[in-house]
Amino acid sequence: MNRVLFFWVVLLVTALGLPQVSFAAPPMTLSHQGRLIDDAGTPLEGVVQLEFRLFDDPVNGQPIWIEGQSADVAGGVYNVILGTTSPLNVLSFDETYYLEVVVDGEIAGRTEMTGVPYANRSTIHPNQVDEDALTFDPATQVELDALIDLVSQLQTQVSDLTAQLETAGNPFLLGTSSSTMRSGFSVNGKTGTQAATEMCRSSFPADSNAHLCSSYEIERSLAEDLFDPAAVQSMHNVETWTIAHHFDGFSTTNSAPNTCFGWGYPTGHIATGTTRTVSFNTIPLGGQVPVHYVNLRANRACAISLPVLCCR
Repeated sequence: MNRVLFFWVVLLVTALGLPQVSFAAPPMTLSHQGRLIDDAGTPLEGVVQLEFRLFDDPVNGQPIWIEGQSADVAGGVYNVILGTTSPLNVLSFDETYYLEVVVDGEIAGRTEMTGVPYANRSTIHPNQVDEDALTFDPATQVELDALIDLVSQLQTQVSDLTAQLETAGNPFLLGTSSSTMRSGFSVNGKTGTQAATEMCRSSFPADSNAHLCSSYEIERSLAEDLFDPAAVQSMHNVETWTIAHHFDGFSTTNSAPNTCFGWGYPTGHIATGTTRTVSFNTIPLGGQVPVHYVNLRANRACAISLPVLCCR
């Protein structure tokens, strides 16, 4: 039965895409689709044996590439991948080729291959490197470096914001104030505990929420390691003014008489207050393992000039 063959190149895959910087060429393949009908115009069905041949002449000459395949035909249409068993790498695609298809031993014609293979090939042989294609504009490199730097900065900002969100609502031990004070606390027009907070804000200007630590904040920070390890040395065993807890032996039921924040006596006065000392990774007296702990000391003369402990 005589058969008429219509076929066309659909696309290139693998090595026939963009040029690749490689000294070992990857397999080159070509998607091919065709249509088979008999002399009555009826589409063929079933499995057929196909042989594909490439020539550099439209009529004469010997094939420069051959590959045999079996293909399933449905509605007369078949699809195959050329180069599956016989590599196409032997061809440079820098000249015109003609594809001849043999169907079950019958030659179905020879058709020029145009367009897609050559456009995608870009005239670069798989075993060569196109130096022009690898040239990079220095100005583009500068822009790329600037973009990389910007991305790095944004990543840092995102990391900082993420860390802030994770710790939002939790106390954080910033460290001791850089300045000291004695009785009659007065800073920037503020007095007492507000003056102590002003000391913290001056010491930690990058943190607008810096303030005098409460007992709860210190205990929570130590319990959960909510402090900057780099600031530990500046806080370790440093005596700081604090608002006192109630101590046994006081005639009053509150701690107000045991604080220096509200006194305004000059140097040498006899008023006393309470100090707090934080120790990190230290074995306390009578203990066996190192821990973070706080030591409160009552009846310290308010004339002593000490820093305060700052939190956020």
